Amino acid sequence: MRSIATADMYEPHGEIATRLWFLLPLRLYVGFYFLLAAIQKVQLGFLSRPIIIIEQLNPVILGVGYSHALYRAFYENWIVSHAALFVFLVVFGELLVGLGLFTGTLTRLACFVGIFMVINFHLAFDLSVWAGAHNTTSFAVIMLTLWMAAAGRSYGIDHYLRGAIPRWLG
Repeated sequence: MRSIATADMYEPHGEIATRLWFLLPLRLYVGFYFLLAAIQKVQLGFLSRPIIIIEQLNPVILGVGYSHALYRAFYENWIVSHAALFVFLVVFGELLVGLGLFTGTLTRLACFVGIFMVINFHLAFDLSVWAGAHNTTSFAVIMLTLWMAAAGRSYGIDHYLRGAIPRWLG
């Protein structure tokens, strides 16, 4: 039997088996946060009045100090003219990411979509990765961790779907 001091010397890096239950609180928290964000957007009338998203983004993206010219062009040419579609995608994207993470269903796909949404949030609101006022960077790091660990397989529906769905989904 090896001692703790020599164990790391002989173990291949990245191949040490560990339990996933410790990721459950993170998965539930981020899932709940995304669900809550979707519910709040529905309650605020985003789906019935999609211009709300334009009213929120215009001062930032069209402002003088905005630093992402490519995203500004995308916003002006696509988001403004298709606001209803983008509001639908944001609200239902948040809803599906939240449900996926909260229930542990298709967790890797939910994390991928969630990270994509967080990146867009950062670009839209011209946030620094280290922005203290927003916890979206933390959510991206947490979702990356959940994605790498396939965290839905611990106390999630992905445990029961293992073998029935492709590995990259759950």
